[in-house]
Amino acid sequence: MDLDSIIFLLFLLAYLFVSIRATKHSSHPYTHFTAAHTITAILAITYGGEVLCNPLHIDGLLYWAGSMLSYFIIGNLLAHRLHLFFNTGSVAEIMGRLYGNPIRKMVALSGILHSAAAAAMQCKLLSVAIGWYFAMQPHYSLLIAALLIMLPVGPNQIHPPTLVRVARCATFGILLPLIAWILWKSMVTHPYGDQAHFTLAIKDGWDRLRDAVPLNHMVYGMAFVLPAFYPAQVAPILAAENATQVKRTFNSAGFLSLSINLLLLWVALLAQKNAGKLMPLVMTSFEAYLGLKGLFMIGAAALTLSTAGANLHAATRLITNDLPDLFKWVKKPILYQAIVSMMATLIALYTQEQLIAMAIILFKTMVSLPLLLSLIGIALHPHAVLAGMLAGGLTTITWSCCIANPGMCSLLPAMMVNLLSILVIQFFKGKRSTNPPHCTNRLAQDPVVKPPPLWKRLSKHALIRPFNLGDYLSLPKHHLPYILFGFYILLTGYGSLYTFTSHPIWHTRLEVFMLLPSLFVATFFFIYPFISPQRYIRKIASVIWPFSHVYFLFLVGTGMAMLSKFTYLYTTICILNLLLSIFITPLIVLLIGCIMSTIVVWTLRHYMDGTVALIDYPLDLNLHIAYTLLMFFILVGGFLYHTHALGKRLSIIQTLTSEKEEQNARQFFNKQQVEALAYESSWIISQLNHQLMRLDQPEERLLTYADQTLRLKKYFNSIFQHLKYNLHLVTNWMSIDQLLAECFDTITISNIYETPYVMINTKHLYIQCAIESIKNLIISSLYACSTHESLHSDQRKDIYIYIDDTQLGYRLTLLQGKLQKINAISFCITTATQLPAIAPIYKVAEMADIQILDAYEEKIDSENQHIVHAHYGYYERFCSASEITHLYVIPVNVQEITKAFATLSPVVYTQTTVLDPISIQAEADFLEKVKQKKGLKVDAVMDALQLIKIYYTTQRRKTGELFYLHPMAVASILLTITEDTSVIIAGLVHDVVQNTPFTEAGLTTLFGPAITETVWAAARLEKELPNQKEDYATYIEQIIAHTKQDAILIRLADVLHNARTIAGHAIEKQLEKIRLIQDFYLPLAMQLQLVDITDELQLHAERALNITMVKS
Repeated sequence: MDLDSIIFLLFLLAYLFVSIRATKHSSHPYTHFTAAHTITAILAITYGGEVLCNPLHIDGLLYWAGSMLSYFIIGNLLAHRLHLFFNTGSVAEIMGRLYGNPIRKMVALSGILHSAAAAAMQCKLLSVAIGWYFAMQPHYSLLIAALLIMLPVGPNQIHPPTLVRVARCATFGILLPLIAWILWKSMVTHPYGDQAHFTLAIKDGWDRLRDAVPLNHMVYGMAFVLPAFYPAQVAPILAAENATQVKRTFNSAGFLSLSINLLLLWVALLAQKNAGKLMPLVMTSFEAYLGLKGLFMIGAAALTLSTAGANLHAATRLITNDLPDLFKWVKKPILYQAIVSMMATLIALYTQEQLIAMAIILFKTMVSLPLLLSLIGIALHPHAVLAGMLAGGLTTITWSCCIANPGMCSLLPAMMVNLLSILVIQFFKGKRSTNPPHCTNRLAQDPVVKPPPLWKRLSKHALIRPFNLGDYLSLPKHHLPYILFGFYILLTGYGSLYTFTSHPIWHTRLEVFMLLPSLFVATFFFIYPFISPQRYIRKIASVIWPFSHVYFLFLVGTGMAMLSKFTYLYTTICILNLLLSIFITPLIVLLIGCIMSTIVVWTLRHYMDGTVALIDYPLDLNLHIAYTLLMFFILVGGFLYHTHALGKRLSIIQTLTSEKEEQNARQFFNKQQVEALAYESSWIISQLNHQLMRLDQPEERLLTYADQTLRLKKYFNSIFQHLKYNLHLVTNWMSIDQLLAECFDTITISNIYETPYVMINTKHLYIQCAIESIKNLIISSLYACSTHESLHSDQRKDIYIYIDDTQLGYRLTLLQGKLQKINAISFCITTATQLPAIAPIYKVAEMADIQILDAYEEKIDSENQHIVHAHYGYYERFCSASEITHLYVIPVNVQEITKAFATLSPVVYTQTTVLDPISIQAEADFLEKVKQKKGLKVDAVMDALQLIKIYYTTQRRKTGELFYLHPMAVASILLTITEDTSVIIAGLVHDVVQNTPFTEAGLTTLFGPAITETVWAAARLEKELPNQKEDYATYIEQIIAHTKQDAILIRLADVLHNARTIAGHAIEKQLEKIRLIQDFYLPLAMQLQLVDITDELQLHAERALNITMVKS
């Protein structure tokens, strides 16, 4: 067995391992895919095994060119018309929403047939490659290919495993360029390899490639340009969250497809002497590079497996989403894909290629045209759509049965018959009504807001940046620089090799010096944005990125200019390299690179013999091409810089126009905060005075007075610290990248590898905040992580900064408990290797809470908490013996929050409420129960009751009753269990801090730290609940062993009263609360042997379940 066979078999074994392992894990849903994954999915559908296994003829090139143009059409013309796609599961569901359920079933059936046939075609192509390579019988190779394609990788995935994606990128980045170079080298080493020979060879290849008149190519090419919306092609659209993501992904896929098409066209021109077939060339004559045959087979396998997998997943989606009654007996989702795989295998085994091709194009002739008309905005009658689909399908079948090998010939006539049938039926049926009953979600024709012209926004470029080693070695945050730099390397490195004539010595040297490095580095940069960001991959990229700048921009650019005796092409490329270096390389690196490159290349040339001459003809337009490329890169760079900075400019303009209004809102809200805190402090002092006056003994008064003095001192210190940070908050816009760069410039880094790893996954490029405060927040957290690591760990750990999107939810008192959601950015600074789960929303009170911390916590966290609370954010700190994590959630725009609060958040004490008879009677009953308990401190309980009556003045529950009746009912339940005064008071105030402007510091000052700790312990019971129900039993044992029983009793009493009033919630919310009661709170009450609570919870749960079942 040779090396090529070993390489290919190792790839197959790795693919088998990854595929079998993937079947044991649940796959990711559509909505979790990134733009990079959707781009790879689009390209996987476009380029299958036919790239390597079939001849590169004009039909395939027209198909790929038409697909490329269709992606630009979707991304630029139809992206804002795809709102209906985002909340659906498949293309059949979309058509069903538009034209009814029968059409949905037809589209689903045709889509399944198309996807299965496309997978079967890929199976045949893979079997041809395997049979050719291993000299195997066709039926054996077909079975092996079917087995590989049938391996499922999860029923909901739209992209292949990372192994296959890497192999695909290597195919287009390394294999095809190597094949083109070998073909070119065989031409230039020909005995008659002069300019005329090259010109005639290329012209002969072009004449062989186009075997028909150009008009036919244009006509059939237009049929491929129309977007097909195949099921596998719609899957990436369904994965998008908005039209902007669709536009970006399809435009990016179009540009990548354009590059691949140009490469395939060049390879096709060079390979026409062998009828355009790459396989026999690689198998017979390409022995120039070790492992080329194995790489060829890996590429063929990767292309076929990814394309077949995408189509199989699309067919599975159609069955599960649109034809659920077809396979009622199937219980596991993975069996659906097994059924579709078997269908594709049977089609590949027992169906002719002509019928498979007919099944593939049947979907476009039936479905694509009416769907495209609907997206344009043409309202069609369902009967017209049905007639057009049937006419197009019958025409395709008839044409394929009557004509041998129709190829593209059956596509355009069938589409024309479909369109004609739609027009005829639409004419007789007339226009549809404005709101037809079968069309509940019609596509609206919304105007698209055009961005301002480019010439209306001017920006200044910083040409020379100061040298900063940390910035130079850091990786770009976006994917685009990697792809653009990879293309630049291919154009100026690999592409320039085609300008050299026949010099075998120089060919070998230049292959080592420029060809292989440019292919491998460019392929790495193409792959890097599309794979998971593992730590070791980032470390490799952090080395390759700056090294490639020096190598290709300086060494290769200067070297090729000197080796070619400063001909105009390489002089222009060298100048272009220097211009690009000015933007991405510090000045000191630029100067050192140029000097060292000149010395190295001069030394190499001095000790090497031979010269390199350029071709004078027919490549005499190199100068024009070079300048065209220069202008193109300048235009693209200017456009990208404009779009990147336009968001910042517009946001600054908008901020400046509304600055005065927001400042007034800020002042008004600050006034409200001061008034609320003034009222709270006055209330606390009054209550403490009443407590003091109720004492009879002078000694007791003296001790109590000293304790109250200490409490008030801590309370007012906390208030003054809070006001210091809140009343003087000066905010400005700043980019997140610049914020982090200034933080890294401030801290002292002795080694570049001690720089924190930064993972940015946010769509917000800028944040409005108090810049210096947030910088201090990040810097202090970095130092805290470093200090904790040095004190608690023997080994050095990396520090990670994760920046993600999330939301902050503010409970506004005027809105009676409803949440106001605001976009926010989370900063997670940690030494942990696992990223903490970022919640979709963090709930915060509208007035930042004020706490009284102990000495240790105050020293570490006081300033950080004040900074976060001044921004109305959320703060958490996790610490263990080996790891430490700081989590800060900061709103994107603080001024919007202050403006909303000033409008919606009243000061509660300005409102008064007249008690209704039910509330008066409930309060009287509660006081009677309190007085019957001999051991209770009635005055303390009355103080707590008076507090919640004042601060719950404006709030009512969903059942309509005053909100203060709920904590009073909780305390009443606790009276049946215990006579502890602190427990009854904690029950009364158990959620006053979360739901009102009353602060935690005020609660601690008024009732003591013990009651505050009990209240927070009760609140944490449900917050720390495990995600899996199987872990509830262990969690119950933990809280019984480590949590105060008073906190558990308060939580159970709260849940019991919520169960009594559960009818005020919606049915879905009732079911959610009932499940939680049955799964967690009932076992917890049983463990504590609280028989009455257990029985009543069980009764309310059963009653609510019965009611919800009747209503549903």
